[in-house]
Order: sequence, then C-alpha cells, then structure tokens
Amino acid sequence: GVVKIWRSDTGHLVAQLPVFAEAMELELVLGGSELLCATLDARVLTLRASPADAKLAIHTHRIGNHDNVLDVRFAGAHSSLVTVVSNSEAVRVHDASTLECVGFLRGHSDMVLASSAGCLPSGRSLLATASKDRCVRVWDPHSLRCLAVGEGHLEAVTAVAMARKGAAFVVTGGADKLLKVWDLTKINLDESEDVIHLRTSAAVAAHEKDINHIAVAPNDQLICTASQDRTARLWDPKNLVQVAVLKGHKRGVWQAQFSPVEQVVATASGDKTIRVWSLKDATCLRTLEGHTAAVLALAFSSAGTQVLSTGSDATLKLWSLKTSECLNTFDNHEDKVWGLAVREDGATVVTGGADGRLVMWEDNTAAETEAAALATEEQLLKQQELDNALHKLDYAKAVKLALDLQQPHRLRTTLAQLIAHGRAGGAALPKLIKDMDDDRLKTLLEYLREWNTNTKHCHVSSAVLAALLTAVPATRIIKLPNIRDLLEGIQAYNVRHFNRMERLNRATFLLDFTLASMPGGLQAEVAEENEQATVGNHTAETEGMEHLAKRDARKRKIREGAVTPLSKKPASQEQKPSKSVFKSGKKKTGLGGSGA
Repeated sequence: GVVKIWRSDTGHLVAQLPVFAEAMELELVLGGSELLCATLDARVLTLRASPADAKLAIHTHRIGNHDNVLDVRFAGAHSSLVTVVSNSEAVRVHDASTLECVGFLRGHSDMVLASSAGCLPSGRSLLATASKDRCVRVWDPHSLRCLAVGEGHLEAVTAVAMARKGAAFVVTGGADKLLKVWDLTKINLDESEDVIHLRTSAAVAAHEKDINHIAVAPNDQLICTASQDRTARLWDPKNLVQVAVLKGHKRGVWQAQFSPVEQVVATASGDKTIRVWSLKDATCLRTLEGHTAAVLALAFSSAGTQVLSTGSDATLKLWSLKTSECLNTFDNHEDKVWGLAVREDGATVVTGGADGRLVMWEDNTAAETEAAALATEEQLLKQQELDNALHKLDYAKAVKLALDLQQPHRLRTTLAQLIAHGRAGGAALPKLIKDMDDDRLKTLLEYLREWNTNTKHCHVSSAVLAALLTAVPATRIIKLPNIRDLLEGIQAYNVRHFNRMERLNRATFLLDFTLASMPGGLQAEVAEENEQATVGNHTAETEGMEHLAKRDARKRKIREGAVTPLSKKPASQEQKPSKSVFKSGKKKTGLGGSGA
C-alpha cells in the first residue's frame, strides 16, 4: 500500500507515499509531471512530486466503486462536503458540488458503521464516526484531522449522533446495547496534532438488542434511540433517564428522526412502515405505508411538512404528513438504500446504497410549479385562439389548435362541421391534413382509432381517414411511430362497420321481396284504397258539375220571368209573428178578471 520513487542511477529512495490499499498499476503521465496509480479498492490516484522537497502527494482521487454505502452526511461550512461511510475503515470526503473525492478520514482500525455531522457555535463543522473497533472519533472534515477519540464500548459502535445546538456532546450506541453520552467541550481546535480522549458523562443499558440509530432533538432536550428490539425510546440527555417507550412496530426499528418544527418523531422499521409519534404522550399519530420492503432511512423535508424515506426496495419516496400519502417515488438505485441526508436548505438530497452508487437529488418543485403555470397560461391562450378560429370558420387553424391542446372532442366536432360543407369541405380536408407535421399526423391517427370504435363517430373517422390516405403518401405514413398498431386497430373496426352495412343492405332486399310476395295482401289493400280514392274524387266532381248546371238553369228562368223569386213577396203580405198571451203558464185577463 505504499508508492515509492527511486533514483535509477544511484538506487536511492527519493519519495514515498502510503495509498492505504494495494497499488495494482502505475503509469507515468506524458510529460512526467504526474503519476497515475490504480489501487485494489477501485481508486485511481493522481500523484505529484514537489521539486522543492521531493515529497510525493495525492493530487486527485477517482472513485470507481463506493462498495456498500452505509451512511452519507452533509458536512463542512454551508454543507460544502459530503462524507461517505462504506465497507472500509476510512471515511471518504467528497465535494458536494461535483462529488469528486477530496480526501479520506483515516484513524479507525476496523470498518466504520455510522457518522453524524455537527457545528460549533463558532461555525466550525465537526464529524463524528462510529466503528467496529469499539471507538468513536471526532474529525475536522476540512483539514481531515482527528480531534478526539472515545473508547469504552464493549462491542462495535453501531450508532452515533452529535448535539444539534453547538455540538456540546456526542451520543453513541452499540451492539453491547449501551447508550453513552460523551462531552465535547474540551476539544482542541488549534493546529495541534494531539488527539483528545473523550470522557463519558452518562451511560445506560438502553435496549434488549442492538441499537441501530440515534437522533438528537433540535433543542438538544431529548434523545431517541432505535433498536432491533422493535422499539424506539426517548431519553433525557443529561442523565439518560428514560422518558418514554414507542411501541408498535412489528420488526426492528432502523432509524428515527425528530421533526424540525413540531413535537413529533418519525421512525422507520423493517415492517415496511413509517410511524409518526407524539412527544407529549408517546402515541402513534399516523402510519405511512407504501414501501415494499424494509424502510432503512428517513429525513424530514420542506420545513417538516414532508418526509423522505429509503428502503430495501431501492426506492426514495416523498411523503406528505398532512395526508399520509406518498407524493412521489424515485428509482435510481439497484439495491438497498442505506444512506440518506438532506442539506440544511432542504434543496439537495444525497443517497447511497448497497449498489455502490452515490446519487445527488435536487428539489425542483419551484421550477416545476413555474413551468406548470406557464403551460397553463399558454393553454388558455391557445384555447382562446381555438374559439376565435371556430367563430371565424377558420377550420385549418382550429384543427391544428385542437390537436395541440389534445382535445379530441373539439377536434371531432370541428372536422364534422368541415365535412358538412359538402364539396368545399371535402376539398379542403386533404390539403389541411397534408400540411400537418408527423407528430400531429400520429395524434390524428390515434384519435381516428378511438372514434372508429363508436358507431356514432365512425362516419367522421372514415371521411378523415379517406382524406388522409389520399393526401399523405404511403412512404410517409409507414415512417410514423407505432403505425402498424394504429392501422390494425382502425382496420379491425372498419371491417365491423362494413359488415354491419352489408347486413342492413341485405335486410332491405328481404323487405322488398316480402312485399312483392304477398298476394291480396298489403299491396292489394293499398291498390284498393287508391282506387276508392280515385272513384270518390270522380263522383264528387260529377255531382259538383250537376249542381252548377241546375243553378245556371234556374238563373236563366228567373230572368225570363217563368219563376218568381221567393224573396220578392210584398211586405204587407208578410205575416207578423203573434204575441204570446201566456206568461209563466197563466192567461192574461182584464182588470179584476180571474184566470180560467
């Protein structure tokens, strides 16, 4: 694991540099200014020698494989660094903007299992790591220097968490079921190479099985531990007195996180669920279900209104705490996702998993909201243009806008109006289709396939399809994507429509044949009725003519004086109507008379 440079003439050692892994191959860069070194742990190092003191130093790191990523954390000022814990005794430090490896934290003698980042009141960032070597170490991630080490666990240290306000203490838990609080107030931040040995301020046997994770509340007033014994427990960090036990998970609890704004804590478990607990009465407020395998990590986001989670199903899920629903699922890993960290501003998320991938995610909610608003505004403008085009009977523009807006109903009604114009519409339709681009042509064919399945709309579909096949060359049609399935779908229903028309046509032939084959039946009755109507009309006409002849003869005789008109009698000869002598059934008499 050491690269050495020798003088070829004297055989003296000029410089040497440990690379902490077996060097597989060395290659001198053209010009002799750099040396490339490939190591057994899938790294390519760029080595440079200083002419002044003949020292060899690592200039750049290229990581070919991160192996099994167990934990990731944002560290450094303004979260400018990302630390990666993998199956190694060294912690890799990456630049958060480029994910380029900038160094290693070396000091543990066995594999590192967990890490936690914190910040001093002065703004100086710290990183704590827990390892199988039963130790906890505190680092300066910028200088890559170990500041302190704590020893005292009986078995591997599996969990670590730093205080959130000022990094005054660090909490560790291990496979020995012990929970320990270490004092960090005496850490030396100068350039001294001395490593401080930490002392425990409190310790307790916390769980019945291994402690998987530790979380510290934002105000440093509570500690939450997650264990394989299927419980999460709340502790007072001053004396490690148990405050509450969170029971409800059916399998081991892998991680716990406090909300940054509300008095709740969320836990992730191997039973595929996330539970949100109240810190006041330790009751489960809601359960988030959606992962298909164990939930391994979680983190609050969007000011505590959302939760991010990763699991053994190789997915990253975003949850809404208000509705307890999964808002989105992101799939960019191929194996278990152990590591999850959210930047302080909440806009960047980093994940790492057993597939050796380190994935950086950006929150593009604001960009998507803006894009959606612009798309809505553009759609409204096009909708208004479509209405104006229909009002002006500009069918060519209306058809294109309906296709762009993906409104098949408006498109069908517009095409039906165009076809209803007769020859003018039939002549304009092929030209309109010929001017369409391939995307609109494919969309039109998809709509034709849908319309053709309905007998009410098949006439419009057939007319447009006929115009399309007439106007567009076959060489262009066959180049459209998925054209085979489209045409097969249209053809299948066309065959049904033609068969239906053929059946209707045959039915009309049968009706004609039935009417012709009915002797004395319906046709005879119709003929008889027609004949009677004709005879009746002839008789009425004859009687009318005879009446007119008689009237003319009478008028002629009156003029000759042979007949006296009935209305010419003298008025004196006319009899006057006699007055009635009865009234109410009684006879009128003179004065004093009595009725008979």
